[in-house]
Amino acid sequence: VINYDCYRYRYDDYKDADGVITVYSREEFRKVSKRYFSDASFARDLRDRQQTVMGDWGLVDSGFPTRFAGLVSRITQPHDHAGLPPSLVH
Repeated sequence: VINYDCYRYRYDDYKDADGVITVYSREEFRKVSKRYFSDASFARDLRDRQQTVMGDWGLVDSGFPTRFAGLVSRITQPHDHAGLPPSLVH
C-alpha cells in the first residue's frame, strides 16, 4: 500500500501498519511506485508484511475482486449522459 497523503493532512491512521508506506509528494509517490514495480524483493516484503496484519483492517470476501473490478470499470468508462441537463455534464 502506498498511501499518498496528497492533502498533507498527516493523519496517523496507518503510521504503525505494516506494509503501508505514506508519501507526501508526487515525487515521493513516483519514487516508491517505481521501486515497487522494479524491485521484486521490495514488493514481496511489503506484501508479506501486509499479510501479517490484513485481518486487522477489515474482511474481504471472495466476491470482493469482482465487485472492485466493477467499481473501477464504472469509474473509468465513459458515462452515458443522455437525458442529463448540460449543467450536470462535466
